[in-house]
Amino acid sequence: MGYVGLWCFFDEDQPQLLYALLPEHTGNGYATEASQEVVQYAFKYLNFDYLIATMAKPNTGSVNVCKRLGMDFEEEKEVEGKPTLFFRLENKAG
Repeated sequence: MGYVGLWCFFDEDQPQLLYALLPEHTGNGYATEASQEVVQYAFKYLNFDYLIATMAKPNTGSVNVCKRLGMDFEEEKEVEGKPTLFFRLENKAG
């Protein structure tokens, strides 16, 4: 049905939050629910100070997941010729 995890996309210090679902499974809260678990794991067990998530600007579904996770919009950059949004979540417990 899809996947959620951590993955390095760019020249980064640590992996980003990654999620993708097959179209027939979107809109049910699965990406948000699974992402919450990955965020908790990254902060509690991997001791990340923050997590980044990026997506193509037109991907409003992913933007909404980031907002539901409490992530803050950080910036928009052009990556490989496409507008890309960057969201960030700080580990407030760390």
